[in-house]
Amino acid sequence: MALVPLTFLFVVIVIAALGADRDEIIALMGNPLVAIAMLLVILAVFFHMKLAVQVVVEDYIHNKPVKTAILIARPLICIALGVANGFAVLKLAFGG
Repeated sequence: MALVPLTFLFVVIVIAALGADRDEIIALMGNPLVAIAMLLVILAVFFHMKLAVQVVVEDYIHNKPVKTAILIARPLICIALGVANGFAVLKLAFGG
């Protein structure tokens, strides 16, 4: 249920950033509350993605070796993508 308020915060941040140049984005992301909100959005989105991919794979992939490979790779891919996104946010937050 935390995804709804985080999504609202994300939309507000994106609207605030519309039309901004790089320096304005860095200034916006330099605000600790904005950076924390973005990191929480990233955490929630990739956690939700991990669960959703598991459900889709379990329901629709019938080849056992392929299903096993995807289910093993799924958390690693989600973690890698989440870390990359978190790094980008932190880089901007600290003056990028």
